[in-house]
Amino acid sequence: MKNIICKLLDISDVSYYRWKKTREVIPFLEKYFTKNELEEYLDTGKIEKLELIKSLSYEELKEKLSEESQSENINEVIIEHATYSLRDKMKIMTDGTALDWLYHYFSKKILIKVLENISNEDNLNNSIMGSKEILLDAIQKATVPKAIEGKREVLLIRIKERLSNLECYVLINRYEEVLNYDNFFQIGSKFKK
Repeated sequence: MKNIICKLLDISDVSYYRWKKTREVIPFLEKYFTKNELEEYLDTGKIEKLELIKSLSYEELKEKLSEESQSENINEVIIEHATYSLRDKMKIMTDGTALDWLYHYFSKKILIKVLENISNEDNLNNSIMGSKEILLDAIQKATVPKAIEGKREVLLIRIKERLSNLECYVLINRYEEVLNYDNFFQIGSKFKK
C-alpha cells in the first residue's frame, strides 16, 4: 500500500514516513481505501464503487442499504419456509409406508452421495433458477452400481416431476437440515449410509 500511496502523491519513501506523522492525508487514504481501490484509481482515474454512489446523499444511501437488507431478510424467510416444507414433502414422497421407505432406500442413498459431492464443489455457482438442472445433471453423472441403476431413474423422475427450482436450491444448500428426520434411513438415525 505504501508504494501505491507514494505513487499517488508523487512522494519518496522517506517523505511517506514523514507525511504519515505530520499530515492527515496518508492515514486517511489507509483508513478509507483499499489497495485495490487506489490501484484502480491510478489505472483508470476513478473508483467504480464510489462512482455508483457519488450522486446519493447520506440519507438516500442509508435508505437504499436498508431496502437491500429487507430484501435479503425476505429471501431468508422464503428459503427457511421452503426448507421445512421440503422436509415434509420428502417425508411424504419417500416414507409414506414401510414399503415406500424400502422402495426409495437406494434412491435416497444416491441422493445423499450426489448432494455431498455438490456441496464439496468449491466453484459451484448455485442460483435458484439453475438449481434443478444442476441437481438433475449431478444425479445423471453419478456413478452407481449397475444393480441399482433403476433407482437413479426413479430419483430423476421424482425430482423432475415434484420439485421446483427453489426446492432443489434448498436441497443442495441445506440438505442436512432438510433430510435430518427419523426414517430417512433408519428410525432415529441421521444419514446412516
